[in-house]
Amino acid sequence: MVKTFNYFQPTDIRFGCGRVKEVGDIVAQFGRRCVLVTV
Repeated sequence: MVKTFNYFQPTDIRFGCGRVKEVGDIVAQFGRRCVLVTV
């Protein structure tokens, strides 16, 4: 039997040339440690 659950995954996708310059400001809101995954 499957137990019930809620799943919440907010997403903020930033796309475009030169957007990498914004990374510092974006990740600063998460504190001193974060994981950045790129493809």
